[in-house]
Amino acid sequence: LLIAIALFSLTLVGSISRAGEVRFDGVLPTGGLYVGHVESMQDGRYRNIVRQHTDYRCGEAALAKVSTRVEKGKVTLFGGRQFDTATYQKVPDQRTTVVQLPNGESITSYDGHEGWLTVPGRAQFQMGTADMDASQLGEAVAFPARNKNIFGTLKTEKTEKIGEQSSYLVVGTRNEQPPVRLYFDQQSGLLLRMVQYAESPLGRFPTQIDFGDYREVDGV
Repeated sequence: LLIAIALFSLTLVGSISRAGEVRFDGVLPTGGLYVGHVESMQDGRYRNIVRQHTDYRCGEAALAKVSTRVEKGKVTLFGGRQFDTATYQKVPDQRTTVVQLPNGESITSYDGHEGWLTVPGRAQFQMGTADMDASQLGEAVAFPARNKNIFGTLKTEKTEKIGEQSSYLVVGTRNEQPPVRLYFDQQSGLLLRMVQYAESPLGRFPTQIDFGDYREVDGV
């Protein structure tokens, strides 16, 4: 997907590994041994990757100026077939996604309260709870300065490879919703992938969104 920047201003919650310990003899008033834990720069980045991503890249003030977003890319549906897709977003809470299918357009629209779906050959119908949740989550990624509190907690789980890029896996939790998996590039801190889940009678249904082609737009 073409996207300018997807950031979150949140502090991670989770444990980190210690880079080592330093020991000093005779520095305490009692003459005892002082042991200090030392955290490496890599461990510090691992712990605060989401917060650093906002603090050091463009800042909250610049993000708050962004009111519209257009994302273009490919969507892979059942059977592995790919189709062109575009998502148009505008604050507050307006989001429309158009998928170009062989027999016409599939359109999904959400206004922050209700949503509608149309597919070729069928009448328009209202979004279900899972679809509306997916739209809210997509809006949070597009406009992070306005959606800081969408996740109750964020926890760094491990490192993973996304293609040739090394990433940190961060798992976000929300009230009564399935967890969201966020993959941040270890070098740049940019969001590479988001995996969200929707509950269904057959279990949790995953949707994966890959981000790339980051570029500066209007100072962001």
